[in-house]
Amino acid sequence: MSPSEDNASGNPPESLEESPPITVLHDFEEDVSTEFVPRLRRRVHRRIFTGQVTQFSFNVPGMLLREFLQMIFGFLPSHSSKPSTPGSAPQKENRP
Repeated sequence: MSPSEDNASGNPPESLEESPPITVLHDFEEDVSTEFVPRLRRRVHRRIFTGQVTQFSFNVPGMLLREFLQMIFGFLPSHSSKPSTPGSAPQKENRP
């Protein structure tokens, strides 16, 4: 396998795996500030909230349209002989 194929697959070249760690970079190590995690959580919560609001705003018009159509077609008389709701059988007239 050539080095270019090895890099294309996401694996580091063998020469980097065998090299010792760079000691100069150890001096640049800094601790994460105490405010980092709360800031990160706020950002994540903002993105989640924005996504939910966007999804809600796309779903609401369809839900409203469906409800309006159900209301309109609920008022129209049905042409079937079956009662529209269970337990509400048509009343028969009692003639002598």
